[in-house]
Amino acid sequence: MKNNHNFGAMIRKLREESGEPLRIVAAAVGIDSTMLSKLERGERFPTDEQIRKFARYFKVPTDELSARAIADRFVSH
Repeated sequence: MKNNHNFGAMIRKLREESGEPLRIVAAAVGIDSTMLSKLERGERFPTDEQIRKFARYFKVPTDELSARAIADRFVSH
């Protein structure tokens, strides 16, 4: 994980604070737990649809998650 401000770190923090296991959050978003793990570690980037689903699930602003995901893509290039 590059820093605590990226998309994956935020998703992991939200998931851990809610006490939800990977498999439950992954199923709610429509992905498998392996993909969620990769997203949390910053090894994969979320789609726009996944960002919206995470935002709805964790009740956080979509814009905040989108900004983090965009920043991650920018930094990785």
